Amino acid sequence: SIFEFVNNGIEPEKIAVVLPDETFYEFLEEMDEYKNLNFAMGKSFVRSKLYIKLKSIYEYLTNKDELSLLKAQEWVDEFLKSDNIVEFIRKKASQKELELIDEELFKLSKFSKMFDEKKQFLYFVLEKLKKLSFDDNDGGKVTVMGVLEGRGIEWDGVIVVDFNDKFVPNANDKDLFLNSSIRKKAGLPMRYDKESLQKHYYYGLIKNAKMVAIGYVANETESVSKFAYELGVGLGKNEDKKYQDVLYKKSNPKNIATYDEKFNVLEPLTPTTLKTLLECPKKYYFSKILNIQNKEEGSNFGNIFHKALEKVVLNKQMIKNETEYYDAVMREIFNEMHSKKDIYDIRVKFEDSIKKFCQMDFEDMKYSTNMVEKWLEGVSVAGVRILCKVDRIDITQDKIVLIDYKTGNVDKLLKHPYDFQLTFYYLWAKQNYPNKQIEAIYWDITQLKKVKTAYKVEQLIDALNDLPTKTTMAQDILWDDKVVKKWMDICKYCDYRIACGRDV
Repeated sequence: SIFEFVNNGIEPEKIAVVLPDETFYEFLEEMDEYKNLNFAMGKSFVRSKLYIKLKSIYEYLTNKDELSLLKAQEWVDEFLKSDNIVEFIRKKASQKELELIDEELFKLSKFSKMFDEKKQFLYFVLEKLKKLSFDDNDGGKVTVMGVLEGRGIEWDGVIVVDFNDKFVPNANDKDLFLNSSIRKKAGLPMRYDKESLQKHYYYGLIKNAKMVAIGYVANETESVSKFAYELGVGLGKNEDKKYQDVLYKKSNPKNIATYDEKFNVLEPLTPTTLKTLLECPKKYYFSKILNIQNKEEGSNFGNIFHKALEKVVLNKQMIKNETEYYDAVMREIFNEMHSKKDIYDIRVKFEDSIKKFCQMDFEDMKYSTNMVEKWLEGVSVAGVRILCKVDRIDITQDKIVLIDYKTGNVDKLLKHPYDFQLTFYYLWAKQNYPNKQIEAIYWDITQLKKVKTAYKVEQLIDALNDLPTKTTMAQDILWDDKVVKKWMDICKYCDYRIACGRDV
């Protein structure tokens, strides 16, 4: 719009960009590569290097946050050894920063002895400094301002950004403290009065300008301000395409990660890694080839349940009946719990299911030879080595049962075209126990049933033979695979969606 205004003969010094939400200036500043804008409200001190470093030190001292430590690593030790925080800040500030905060630091120094801890005083300092802002002396010719700064000034070109009901009129929380009748009796300005005054400001800006451009967001949650109707400016038209290249240049860079177009599959393949590779080769590449892993947080019930059963089955000689089996499992589970809330949640959601599971499973577990948490290796299919880990194996005279405990949705898992876990179990057992009847099952803890499925040996062979096409990064397998896309929108919750350029 600025470009359009200037082309129509309006001088840049006569153009104002009005921000109903003044925090939006940060985005404009980021986009303003050629320094055409001058920010009348100044630039917040919170974006300065000094403030960012000091805040990172505080966050590290408070939460032991590793990311915060990385941001201020070279300052932390010196800060901790310093006896005078104010002088430490003076020493670290640039000349421009010091000119702005010098007077405030002098005032803060008077309060330093009131605080017992450095961390508490640093918080106090941050709260004071975050209210400061730099004057934009080096800005360009086009003025960026809030609506109040524009009172009584005539501009030839006016651009209003975010003319949304959310920001216009600007309703202050303080206006809601007293109701209308009390305000009226006390002679205080009514909400209607304030809105009328704001409407007058916008009207003055628009009426006196030669050219006006008003932008707003329109979607399911955002709508244009009611002032648009009252001022008679119209609703305009969608012009996203007009500026999308500018936005995406900053918000969605194309080369956020680089990777080879082809890679080699790591062997042996587990059911999980094979499923990842078949669903999305890019995800496999990031997680397995580049070894970019998301940090796992805490322990979920599934992991706790598996550990509990492992310990109980290994010590099954101490268990004489179903009740003791149940008691032992629950005891191991609660040994892993760290809060009363977690214990309460387990009792409410799973206790009855675990009790019935122990009743149904006791004889199979007790009167067979068991192996628990065993890695099954030494099997190759279509020239590819496969590997898997089974929760439990029950072996009798004529039968071998390979069990995987499931506390989640087994029905959904069975519909997945790339679920080969039970097939892996079957192939290992067939190779190692050729004379026994083989059974591979999911033990569904929530629905209390043993779930069997057809072993997908032929599908597994086809998938492994097709791996050379899956390892070509340029071929976007997932997007074209209608079966997987229909089953689950994998990209939506993927940890690597930004890195591969599909931040959906």
